[in-house]
Amino acid sequence: MIHCGESGEDWRILHKRLRRIDFLSDRQLSLQAAKQTMTENVCAEEAFDTFLKPYSAILVDEAHLLSVEQLKILEECKKQIPIIFSSDTEDMISPEELDREIPQRLAGLPDVQSFHLTNRIRTNAELSSFIQNMMDLSRRKGKNGYPNIEVVYANDDTEAAYLLQGYMRQGYLMDSDVRDVNRLAVVMDERYYYDEDGYLRAGKISEASYEITRITTSEGRKSNVRLLFHQLNQAKEKLAIVIKDNPSVYDTILDIL
Repeated sequence: MIHCGESGEDWRILHKRLRRIDFLSDRQLSLQAAKQTMTENVCAEEAFDTFLKPYSAILVDEAHLLSVEQLKILEECKKQIPIIFSSDTEDMISPEELDREIPQRLAGLPDVQSFHLTNRIRTNAELSSFIQNMMDLSRRKGKNGYPNIEVVYANDDTEAAYLLQGYMRQGYLMDSDVRDVNRLAVVMDERYYYDEDGYLRAGKISEASYEITRITTSEGRKSNVRLLFHQLNQAKEKLAIVIKDNPSVYDTILDIL
């Protein structure tokens, strides 16, 4: 099983306990990892073959976080062994915030079968519904109660720090490397805004002029909105959002509540 993302190393515990399943990090798909299995008479392609060929099947979790190079390696493996790709749907994120190459390559794989799971598999459908509504305002359907979600406002960094300290005393975590947390607190600052289509977007803050510049993924950066979306989905029971110096987004999210 290959887990993608920063928490891939946490799967070492399962790797030790479930002896019939090897839990690997996506970083082990890199050429550098393959070189560890190479000898003077083994080329890079053969090293990759040696690295993954012993397995009868491969499950890739968080496949949307794969790089193109990593996916190409798995595409070659798929010719010999079955592979299951598991990924989060990102339909509620603005197309301007996404790099569509990985989903398109996955959908275009030969003999691929796709299955879509509903929100009922989540431990907290309430949080899932709120996150989707927050990312894309056009998805809102009536008024739903969100008793496990708190949205508060901070005028500056000092107020935001005080609010976060209060949530931490209540057992909330922030910037956690743990994949799933019961209580999560996040900060949304002034770079976030809603575009004319109702999508949550993020700009770039110019420290010199303190202006927000609207940018897209074509400028070669990771989407802050995409990172926020997957961070929010780590919460399993309660979610607290601190809006810092952004009254427009604060009012909009309060309207969702």
